[in-house]
Amino acid sequence: MGKLAVQLKGLSKSKIKFLSATANTTEGRGIACASLVEPLPNFIAAECETVYEGKNNTFIILGRDRPSTRDSGYGGLGDTQSGMIDIVAGRIGSEVREVNENNEKIFVDPDLRRDAARIFISQKTDIDEYFKLADGLVGNAVAKSAIAIKADNVRLISREGMKLVTGTDPMNSQGGSVMSVGGIDLIAGNNDKDMQPFVKGDNLTDCLQEVITKISQLDGTLINFINYQLRFNFSVMNHYHYSPFFGIPTSMDIDIMPQEGLGQIIKMLTNSVPALVNHKMNLKTLGHNYLKLTGKKYINSRYNSTN
Repeated sequence: MGKLAVQLKGLSKSKIKFLSATANTTEGRGIACASLVEPLPNFIAAECETVYEGKNNTFIILGRDRPSTRDSGYGGLGDTQSGMIDIVAGRIGSEVREVNENNEKIFVDPDLRRDAARIFISQKTDIDEYFKLADGLVGNAVAKSAIAIKADNVRLISREGMKLVTGTDPMNSQGGSVMSVGGIDLIAGNNDKDMQPFVKGDNLTDCLQEVITKISQLDGTLINFINYQLRFNFSVMNHYHYSPFFGIPTSMDIDIMPQEGLGQIIKMLTNSVPALVNHKMNLKTLGHNYLKLTGKKYINSRYNSTN
């Protein structure tokens, strides 16, 4: 069940008193984006940080890399070149409080798990470790620059094209050489136990088209075989020997009388040949549906590509 639209748990006594005194007005209720009384966390700022705080639990922090307390991260270690910009809306998320049950102020550090929405930009950071991300195939970034975007839902919206690009520069932000091209992992559920590579659509299309062609060729070979077999069957049906008595032709073998041979030929003509012709038509339909841009189940994305 979601939280209430107006949630006042953890509000200080002075603010509760104000709301009680103005109960018959809209003052402090935030109507039409006017002033709103709500629990606001007391942020623990580090000495190096410049804090821009809004009126409704919104922050922009300019400082050095830290995921939580002041001794955490590369900022806590005293590393140079570890500048950080932390943009947060909704510290502590649904658990936000400004006082405890004794009306004592509650102070909070950054909380990458509970804070509602964040854009975290750091010059030097262990981004995967901070956000507890699965390794995937690209692995964990350590002591590298990174940007993380986290919220209940994330949308990247472009009115035109959008690219996800890796491997653009020969050096990273720490002055090290980029030794290989980094891949792009899409990990649902933060579970990387069954990571598999993307299919390259054009190559898959070529492969499947070749398979269909080979199967079609096999159909042709089988049809030829049936034709050869039919000729042989006709020959066997009409087969007879010459008698040693004056070279008179003998009668046909009773085991392969014309009625038996003719029955088998009819079965070939009425069952096998039409089935093969139908199979060839089905192969053509399959190729069109899956391998052609106009097909209903075209296997490639019509818009998105990967290398």
